[in-house]
Amino acid sequence: MQRRISTQMVILSVPSPGVLLAVVSLAAGLLFYKRRQACLRVNPQSLPYPPGPPPCLLVGNLFDLARENEVEAYVALAKKYGSVCFFTIAVNGG
Repeated sequence: MQRRISTQMVILSVPSPGVLLAVVSLAAGLLFYKRRQACLRVNPQSLPYPPGPPPCLLVGNLFDLARENEVEAYVALAKKYGSVCFFTIAVNGG
């Protein structure tokens, strides 16, 4: 006996640009919401942070940390910003 094998084609359709825009907008809004909630957990009362050097976009203050002559570098930062100084490392910025 011979068996018949049926072949079926699966047709995938590409969603319309409006649907893609809606999905991307929803994902971006959810990402923004999650990021905002994470920032509020870190600083729930939105109090101002202590003074410090301004952070770069993706790396924060990574390049402001001293690699040599740490004592001199941090004394210079203390003279400029005070005894308490705020650093942002990586994307975790306020």
